[in-house]
Amino acid sequence: MAVSMIQLIGFMLSGLGLFLISAATAMDMWSLQDRSFTVVTNIYTYSGLWNLCVGTSYGTTQCRPYFTILGLPALLQAVRALMIVGIILGAIGVLIAIFALSA
Repeated sequence: MAVSMIQLIGFMLSGLGLFLISAATAMDMWSLQDRSFTVVTNIYTYSGLWNLCVGTSYGTTQCRPYFTILGLPALLQAVRALMIVGIILGAIGVLIAIFALSA
């Protein structure tokens, strides 16, 4: 009974981890730059793995996706690749864990 409970808790934690890594990959606030003390009308700019967003002084936010992979910095390309590999390996791990659970 205790072994199956530990297996169930481990399976639920792995599912939660897969959800959280997927959410972190989709987030846009990986890098935040505050420009509120400059003369420019931008208050802040933030960028993620997929978009570059600018928040204006009027409270609006405009996002522009990265259209090319080759023009991005090497660090951003590496983080993108590792996050996608992490999601794929996590999904494979969850699938294996489903079949490994004892009844």
